[in-house]
Amino acid sequence: TAAVKAASEADVTVLVLGLDQTVEAEGLDRVNLTLPGYQEKLVKDVTNAAKKTVVLVIMAAGPIDISFAKNLSKIRAVLWVGYPGEAGGDAIAQVIFGDYNPSGRVPETWYSQEFAEKVAMTDMNMRPNSTSGFPGRSYRFYTGKPIYKFGHGLSYSSFSTFVLSAPSTIHIKTNPILKLNKTTPIDISTVNCQDLKVRIVIGVKNHGSRSGSHVVLVFWIPPESSKSLVGGTVPHTQLVGFERVEVGRSMTEKVTVEFDVCKALSLVDTDGKRKLIPGYHKLVIGSNSDQQIIHHLNVRLAGDSTVSF
Repeated sequence: TAAVKAASEADVTVLVLGLDQTVEAEGLDRVNLTLPGYQEKLVKDVTNAAKKTVVLVIMAAGPIDISFAKNLSKIRAVLWVGYPGEAGGDAIAQVIFGDYNPSGRVPETWYSQEFAEKVAMTDMNMRPNSTSGFPGRSYRFYTGKPIYKFGHGLSYSSFSTFVLSAPSTIHIKTNPILKLNKTTPIDISTVNCQDLKVRIVIGVKNHGSRSGSHVVLVFWIPPESSKSLVGGTVPHTQLVGFERVEVGRSMTEKVTVEFDVCKALSLVDTDGKRKLIPGYHKLVIGSNSDQQIIHHLNVRLAGDSTVSF
């Protein structure tokens, strides 16, 4: 084909493919997660013929199973661009030619086609069910292997992060009449939540040769003891805060991520009440495509509602 011939003669091949509104639109749901038509064959044929680098540009409103492309060594970059407007072509070119340093993050889990085949569209459950074989839904509960995880994203720069300051203990003040012990889940309606904030100051170093933005993500992993509170499976992880910071080449900047303790570190019990779980909580700074840092936070009852550093 003309595409194969062109790829065999080019130093770099850019393939633009994906979906359109004949496949997905308001009132029109997709029936699978794969590329329609002969696009997968086109990618394989062009990549096999290409002299060097192949760049895939994916236009789609949501995830597509491109697992086949991840195994093709000549494909050195994948850009997911949604459905860009009239300036989209210029923006894509700026990224490909290196005039702009990308820093985007995938805002959803990219499932495989197997997920679409296994899960009925009418199934609104979130938590996995081993009896039925349901693998769970969203980054919070999915037990399968995604194509790309929520929060995945690459840049032309390499960044590292480190914690400059973060609380190690949070003291929760409640009504003494309740007579709670140190392991009893705490109903947030009994707590002055307005004063309970966690502020983590994070250093971000750019090891690259160009300036770029970095999105710092902070995830929460609930304590093991929380399983009895919800009467079943708890989230694997949950995003509690994020911030973007611009860092010059070979420079270091700091960014503060703040979140509400009552909202971020609580779960809803079987009676529909949102409760904090005393004990050690794990915070993970960074996504799977970053260097990750683990920070432990001890939530405990105390005589006041201060945050200790």
